[in-house]
Amino acid sequence: MALQDLTAEARLTALADRAELVTLLDRYARALDDRTFDPQTLAALFTPDATVSIPREEHTGLTDLSRYLADSLATFGRSQHIYAGHLVDVNGDEASLRVNSNATYVLLGTERVYITGSVVTGTAVRTPYGWRLKLLTLTPTWDTLATFPTEEKDDDA
Repeated sequence: MALQDLTAEARLTALADRAELVTLLDRYARALDDRTFDPQTLAALFTPDATVSIPREEHTGLTDLSRYLADSLATFGRSQHIYAGHLVDVNGDEASLRVNSNATYVLLGTERVYITGSVVTGTAVRTPYGWRLKLLTLTPTWDTLATFPTEEKDDDA
């Protein structure tokens, strides 16, 4: 049903759900960049039995997710995850999600950056504590390795 076909109260609920789900995805991106993926922090983002799926791997449960995220980001210094094009489809207490992700990672001890574009899809469920991610699937679409530009020294200085 289209948003304009809903009652004012139903429209308000639909918009509030969408805002909370978009914020949930953005909070996950921030947790990745801030390296705050201890099980307690992840409990505010994921269901206890949540699964994160990447090519050739799946990680289920908050402890496994915490360990996987710490290990997978250990070779990088800073990172920046930017999510855009959030698509949210709420059906009762479940929502399907899709977002485009651009992530930049600085490789530790180098002047190199790894940049990747991916599509993140998934499912969130409404809990007594708000929306939580139940399944996230990361599908890489492109990547590149680059070197920071260096400043040219002025020989006349």
